[in-house]
Amino acid sequence: MSGGRSVPQCVLAELGRIKDDATFTEAAWWYCFSARDLKAKQVAAKIKEMRTGKAPQEGPMTLYKRLMKEINDFRVSHPDASLLYVEGQVRHALDTVRRFQRCRS
Repeated sequence: MSGGRSVPQCVLAELGRIKDDATFTEAAWWYCFSARDLKAKQVAAKIKEMRTGKAPQEGPMTLYKRLMKEINDFRVSHPDASLLYVEGQVRHALDTVRRFQRCRS
């Protein structure tokens, strides 16, 4: 598919389960252009979500793990960034979430 890479079997299986042409096209385009950095299981789960319209139930550690991964990736790619800077950005993100949540209420 895109970039000469092979499509993992679990991704092909999920794409093959899609009955609706529009959903298939959307999922295939998403895979080709947005899923490059994801693992095959993550891609298959997202395509299943697109197919069924149901998000998988996530445990309480999921958000923590995602945040830790993002913070670690940022620190690796920006080694000069201080921990204080990272903490400030995380606080800013939380404040933004709180602000939007108040607007929705």
